[in-house]
Amino acid sequence: MKRPTRSGLAALVPLAVAGALAACSGPPVGTDAPYDPSDGVSASVGEISARNLLVVGSDAGAPGLVSGVLLNASDAVITVSLSSGAAAAVTVQVPAQGSVLLGAATGEPGASTPGTTAGAVVQFDALPQPAGAVLPLNLSTPGGGTTTVQVPVLPATREYASITPTTAPLTPS
Repeated sequence: MKRPTRSGLAALVPLAVAGALAACSGPPVGTDAPYDPSDGVSASVGEISARNLLVVGSDAGAPGLVSGVLLNASDAVITVSLSSGAAAAVTVQVPAQGSVLLGAATGEPGASTPGTTAGAVVQFDALPQPAGAVLPLNLSTPGGGTTTVQVPVLPATREYASITPTTAPLTPS
């Protein structure tokens, strides 16, 4: 049996180094790309960022409650208008450098979690889509224009059992 010579081993080292470097230049790690890690979706309009937006409802024609959070990165109060289809727009005041938890009225559990300054109930009287569908939700601000995002309509079961729309029309609190 022949033993490898130094020159033979020296020729293999550049190949091993090249292989190791090639392994480092692969595609980006999946978690480096922005994504929504929950059922809801994200959107931005001007200085407002919306996170985990979804609508809790059951049947088409039944009421639907918007759930999620609105974040204001500016030093001024911003009015956000939320609408969908022919439903009347609902406005929410988002405090400067603050946030509003959608789906919880002020004073309800979750409305006063750390970093959340207010809660608001945004409900549409009649959903055009049943649970399991997506609904176009328009977010608009005076300085940022309008953004439309496709939000899922989910039934009021499991983790959404406590977020139930009422049959009476509501206004933001």
